[in-house]
Amino acid sequence: MLALPNGTRLYQQYRVDRALRREEHLRYLATDERDGQTVLIDEFFPAGSRRLGNLVILPGNSAGARDAWTQRASALQGDCPGQRRVQLTFEQHGTTYAVLSPPEGVTLRSDVLRRGRWIPGDVQTLLEHLQPALSSLGAAAGLVTPDRVTLTPDGPLLDLTATPVAPAYQAPEHLRGEPLDTWAAVAYSLGATLSFALSGQDPPGAAQLAIGIPLPTPPVGTPDTLIRTMTACLAGDVARRPARTDLLGGPAAPVVTASRSAVKVIRAHGSWVTHLLLHGSQIISAGADLSIRLTSVSGEAQERLDGLRGQPTGLSMRPEGLVAADTAGWLHLWRGHQLSSVQGAEGTTHMTAYGDDQVLTVTSGMNLTLWNTAPLRPLGSQRAGEQVITAVQALTNRMIVVGTARGEVMVVHPDQGAVTPLLPPERRGPIGALATDGRDVYVASGSDILRVGQTQPIVTLGAPVSALQVLPDGRLVAAAGRRVLVHDHSGTLTELHAAAHDLHGLAVNAEWIVAGTQAGELIICPTPFT
Repeated sequence: MLALPNGTRLYQQYRVDRALRREEHLRYLATDERDGQTVLIDEFFPAGSRRLGNLVILPGNSAGARDAWTQRASALQGDCPGQRRVQLTFEQHGTTYAVLSPPEGVTLRSDVLRRGRWIPGDVQTLLEHLQPALSSLGAAAGLVTPDRVTLTPDGPLLDLTATPVAPAYQAPEHLRGEPLDTWAAVAYSLGATLSFALSGQDPPGAAQLAIGIPLPTPPVGTPDTLIRTMTACLAGDVARRPARTDLLGGPAAPVVTASRSAVKVIRAHGSWVTHLLLHGSQIISAGADLSIRLTSVSGEAQERLDGLRGQPTGLSMRPEGLVAADTAGWLHLWRGHQLSSVQGAEGTTHMTAYGDDQVLTVTSGMNLTLWNTAPLRPLGSQRAGEQVITAVQALTNRMIVVGTARGEVMVVHPDQGAVTPLLPPERRGPIGALATDGRDVYVASGSDILRVGQTQPIVTLGAPVSALQVLPDGRLVAAAGRRVLVHDHSGTLTELHAAAHDLHGLAVNAEWIVAGTQAGELIICPTPFT
């Protein structure tokens, strides 16, 4: 038995519940005894290792591999889409351990061996899921192989655990004795992994390619952009491989840059701006500093509203006044300076306007609760099913559209207690944002923006979309990474602003576009003319 026994304590706070893998680097399901949270723990245990009790006796030639594994674990400690986040690394029992965030999943290789090769559209989606992590990490990402890509309920992730790298995923410069710790080598391994997913088999190694053995022919229907990316990654000439910022071949639409002379950047909060409203010429913002700020569109601070008991989960202007919800389960109503608050049965994760004078909250237990605002009181709840809701948007006066962690979109009729599927789950990531013009529903998943009812994205941006809105004239506004972008009817993307920090919320009207940043800033942009 090579794995640690169940019940073993690591780092004086983690209890091993069971072993999940018995490959080169063992993985365990464990419990953090401080808060009861489930974690994954990887153990560096290369081929040739032995265990004496809990003590690991590593092979004499494993020092370099151990250092590289530890460095890769350190590189994955950032919180970036498309990668498994490493929470902590530590040494114990003569080896190195890494604590990782769940969920567990199956490797790309296991999935292909079990179900066969992937359809081209799914491979394109796989690339889009991995792109943010690879672009962010660069060479520090390490080589990509089907054994390092883990398929989880949250989408594909670049994982830490990996078996030895097969020759098929080693760039040809390795045959010349050059190291594989470069971005060019990572790009090559990505191309080989894409080829594996499309063909269902390991591609020829660099030595086989050199003697004329060809790559498998991509299936009919493979998108041209995917073929170009894969071919560029597998180029023998290092200079022809794509830069880490160009894995998707750039945006799917021309990008122009608007004049920034009229853009204002105003510090309004001490941390994340979580939600935004435009009410006439007034900006209403909620922040992770548990405050609500009122700011003029000219950038002048006007007022601060206090009373939140937890992180804000929604803002709405109702006839009775301003309504806000928080994670502690409270609903708050400000009539001018007068505050009234009511606590619900559960914490909330989202809130949106409903009807003429009501709001709908999503609770931490995935219940949909309808609230009256005159007076402030709950009217009833219904289960949202087993789905984890990740986005909520009022569709019409009496309908709500919700997105889920599985990539589904559903219409909710709170008055009828009914839920109608609108977009079935596919191989896409969680729904990150929703927007509607009252007729069409627009969905952001990862870096894609889709219109419900169409199979192909309207546009693919260079970073995950965190917020989405529709202007009165039908143009789309997106916050993607650190950029505020407008997508018009001709397919042109206009960059309104490139912020210094990640963006989160958006509010728009015919005259103004306002975004919030991780640093508590408001980005105030005049709406560009069509």
